[in-house]
Amino acid sequence: MKEQGLTENRLQLLRDVTGAFRPGVLTALMGVSGAGKTTLMDVLAGRKTGGYIEGDLRISGFPKKQATFARISGYCEQNDIHSPQGSLDH
Repeated sequence: MKEQGLTENRLQLLRDVTGAFRPGVLTALMGVSGAGKTTLMDVLAGRKTGGYIEGDLRISGFPKKQATFARISGYCEQNDIHSPQGSLDH
C-alpha cells in the first residue's frame, strides 16, 4: 500500500473476492484460522464497525442495498444459540 502512495499503516484483509451462493441452499464458509471468513461475512452482513470498507459490493450484479440484503439472507455465527423458542432472555 505504501507503494501506492498511502502513508498510514492499514492492513488489507480482503482483496478481489468473488463468490456465488445458490438460493435456498444452506452454505458453510470454511477455511483455516485467519483466512478472513469472519471479516468477509461481517462486511457482507453489514456488521463490520471498525476499519475501512472500500470497493464495490454487488448482489446479483446490482449494488448491495443493506435493507434488501438483510431481508433475503441470514448469517449466524458458530457460537450463536439456535433455538426454535427464540432468545433465552425473554
